[in-house]
Amino acid sequence: MTVKNENDLTKVIERVVLNSNHDHTRIISYQAHHIEQEKSQWKVYIKMPYVQTNLRKFLEEKKANKEYLTKGQVLNFIYSMTHILEYLQDKGIPHQNLKPENIFVEGDNNFLLTDMGKINVVEEGITFFGITFFGKETYEAPELENCFKKEELYMADMWSLGLIFAEVCQLETLAVSDYKKLDEFMKK
Repeated sequence: MTVKNENDLTKVIERVVLNSNHDHTRIISYQAHHIEQEKSQWKVYIKMPYVQTNLRKFLEEKKANKEYLTKGQVLNFIYSMTHILEYLQDKGIPHQNLKPENIFVEGDNNFLLTDMGKINVVEEGITFFGITFFGKETYEAPELENCFKKEELYMADMWSLGLIFAEVCQLETLAVSDYKKLDEFMKK
């Protein structure tokens, strides 16, 4: 990850700390990090356990093979994610970045979560694993734009989980900004 100013570096370090040392078996914690300064920017390297695929790739493969998840897989997914989010809430940590790319799949039925927290630097952007984020994420609840209470952040995590759950069941992606599509999807 490349960071261009000290303020952003502080945000990134806070995120790394937030993602380290969780004692939940379904949370992938960061194991270590290293920072190198190059001229007027910093490169942040993060070490975490290797997991072969994320939920996005897993669902794309299922869709390509015209193969829906089994009832057991769907139930295990929703149980796993709600259990993890409950654990985080008990620790006072809203996830804030829930999306299929942050849910990993081991085998066919073990769902793991990573990447808690959100970095918002709209004016310059932050490059994270080769992707620069600007504006809204697909799975971000609309009310997050003006959200100031932690309770609202927990509810926003549930919004995101609901969109992902619908995607797991239907193998179709829903965009928050496309409310017509969401309404049509819900009628299926």
